[in-house]
Amino acid sequence: MMTQICVALLALVLLQGGQYAWGVPALVLAVFGLTGLFHPASVRALRRPDPAEKAPSAQAPARPASPKNPRQAPPKRAEPARKTPAGSKRRN
Repeated sequence: MMTQICVALLALVLLQGGQYAWGVPALVLAVFGLTGLFHPASVRALRRPDPAEKAPSAQAPARPASPKNPRQAPPKRAEPARKTPAGSKRRN
C-alpha cells in the first residue's frame, strides 16, 4: 500500500512538472495497484481470521472407522527407551 501511495505522489510531482510521458503511466500504475489491493478477493486473502472462527485445518481430524475385525488393525509399536548422554545423571 505504501508503494502505491509513493508512486501516486511521484506521479503527481511528475505531472506538475510537465513530465506527462512519465507521470500518466505512474498514476495509472498506482491506481491499478490500489484497485487490485482493495479487490474483495485480495482483501479476503490478506484478512486475518477472527479468533472466534476456527480454521478448517485447526479442527480435530475425523477419526477413521474402527475395523470390524481387531486382528486386521496394524500392531502398535512400542516407543524406544530414551537414552541419557554419557556421564549425566537422571533427574526424576
